[in-house]
Amino acid sequence: MEQFEKVIHLSCNALIVDGTRWVRSSLYNQLSNDCRRMQYRIASLTTERDSLKQELEQWTQPALNSENKAQRQLARKDSAYQNLKLKFEQQKSQGDKLKEQINELKKEKTNLIKQNVASQRRCAEFENENAIMQAKNDKFEQQIKELEEELKTLREEHSELELTNGQLKDNLEKITSQLNADSNNSGLPTSKTPIGKEKRKPVPNLRQKSDRRKGGQPGHRKNQLAQSIDELITGYRDHLPEEFNEQMQDRELIPEILNCPNCGARITDDMLTVREKEEIDFEIKINRIRHRFYEIVCSHCNMRFKIKIPNQIKEPAQYGPHIKSLICVLLKGGIVSVKRVSLIINSLLKLNISEGYICKLARQLGEMCEDFSKKVTSLFQFFAIIGWDDTVVRANGKNICFRTYVTNFISLYTAHDQKNLQGLIDDGILTSLTVLNRVIHDHNTVNYNEIFNFLNAECNAHLLRDLLRVYENNKDRAEWTLELKNTISELINKRNSMVEEDSSSTSLPAEEINNFKQNLIAVLASRKVIVEQMIQEHEKRQRELGNKSNKIIPPESLLLELRIINRLSVPEYMDAYFAWMGNFNIPITNNCSERALRTEKTHMKVSGQFASTETAEYHAMVMTYLETCKKNGINSFDAITAMFEGKPYTVESLNLVEHLDYKEMYHPSAPPVSSELNKTPPDQ
Repeated sequence: MEQFEKVIHLSCNALIVDGTRWVRSSLYNQLSNDCRRMQYRIASLTTERDSLKQELEQWTQPALNSENKAQRQLARKDSAYQNLKLKFEQQKSQGDKLKEQINELKKEKTNLIKQNVASQRRCAEFENENAIMQAKNDKFEQQIKELEEELKTLREEHSELELTNGQLKDNLEKITSQLNADSNNSGLPTSKTPIGKEKRKPVPNLRQKSDRRKGGQPGHRKNQLAQSIDELITGYRDHLPEEFNEQMQDRELIPEILNCPNCGARITDDMLTVREKEEIDFEIKINRIRHRFYEIVCSHCNMRFKIKIPNQIKEPAQYGPHIKSLICVLLKGGIVSVKRVSLIINSLLKLNISEGYICKLARQLGEMCEDFSKKVTSLFQFFAIIGWDDTVVRANGKNICFRTYVTNFISLYTAHDQKNLQGLIDDGILTSLTVLNRVIHDHNTVNYNEIFNFLNAECNAHLLRDLLRVYENNKDRAEWTLELKNTISELINKRNSMVEEDSSSTSLPAEEINNFKQNLIAVLASRKVIVEQMIQEHEKRQRELGNKSNKIIPPESLLLELRIINRLSVPEYMDAYFAWMGNFNIPITNNCSERALRTEKTHMKVSGQFASTETAEYHAMVMTYLETCKKNGINSFDAITAMFEGKPYTVESLNLVEHLDYKEMYHPSAPPVSSELNKTPPDQ
């Protein structure tokens, strides 16, 4: 029995060991637990059996009566043991099955181990690949970071480039606008406008091209130099055929006796046919006049008689008024440089006249014209229409203002250190004007200052050029400017036709003027909203691109269009621009003032600058004298000659009083016309 228990115990232990060692499944764990319970049960039964045996041995003798009872208990124990043995055999059978399963599991384990080794090998390979991929991933992440930083930098650069691109587009549009500017759409002189194949040849006006060819049209009057009357002929020169050269013997007139070179017969008057051609020429003759001033003393009464020497010949020797006039005409009228004037005079007259003398003579002429300029200044208040303009010139290395005031009969030039309101006040022209006067100008807002009382008129030439410039820079969205320009041009042509057909015409129909202004107001209101919206979108786009400037400047074309809209939207400005529609006496343009300043621009090209502001003032006085004389039919040479002869032309000798619009109010000693005069202006 004990051996069997030992076998069972060893078998169970073997099974437990084998099961513990090789099987990790749930079935193996259950079997091991059952074996342990059986072993524990067997141990407890063995212990109980031993205790019963001892009790039996102890009570055999004293407890015979209990023997049967003990036997029965032993039988029950044996029966229980048999049951356990049967159960153990069953468990052993199950254990064999488990062994088979364990063997299978071992095989599976072996396979799993092989698979595990292969998996470990593959895992190692995967780990190596993972390490490689991780390295690549780290590299890629580093590259991604670098690319992200580069992308960030590129985005910043892109924003900056877009901002720069926007600015460059604005600059390009501005430069394109400047390049497209010519004498047709801006105040650029024709001489500064390039002529190319792709650019139309500029003309100094706004006339439209017609189908007629250039030059004189069929039926036009031919201008040809006419022959002079006989009284003006200063000499004759006869010309005979070459065969008579021996008989002429370099004579200028035909000899009294003339023979035929062929037969020797005498040539009579009836054989001659004359064709006369006139040649107009001049010759320079230097007159050296020696003036002798006598002083007489009577020997009887000791009375002394002395003549006063004129200032123009006070030196021992000096140049006469004609030479002085020629110098000044070249210098002031011809805008010839001092050096070239000296060369021209030296070439023509064979006189060595220095440049210093020419400069001194120019200053002297300016001083002589000062009184004439002051008298002309006092006349402007008596003219109904006055035009003025100014420009910037150089003097002694700085910019100064050169200004002109013009009417149909007088011109006044002034020079100032600065171009400002104070200069206008110092001139004393605009401040002396009243509601009887109308001043035409180039939209200089200083004319609307409250210190002035005159009426305003604006130059339409500048307006038409600005409208054309806006259209040429933005043909896709600024068609209204071309339509307005064409409408104004049509009204100007209609005005000119009305004046040509009937000189008594004074204005366009009032209904037509009102319709024009009402339509213009509606167009300006709608365009202003569109242009302001475009400017806001431009500013928003610039802000989005990173432009942090306090003030974003819109494109030049939009600014110019907005300036035109704002200017014409002001009723006072609109009335000034189109005042000529209601009164044909008002000029359409201020070209008279602009032409008066062209010589000063030429002067700057030739001389570069004036020596000083004072020199510019003397030049202005000379130009006042010359231009006023020119408007009254006196050429510059005669005007300057009269000045140097001491007999200058004056306001009275030019009969300027006869041309005054308000001559009934003019008196040389009268004070300026009061601005409180309540008289209806001629243009209202």
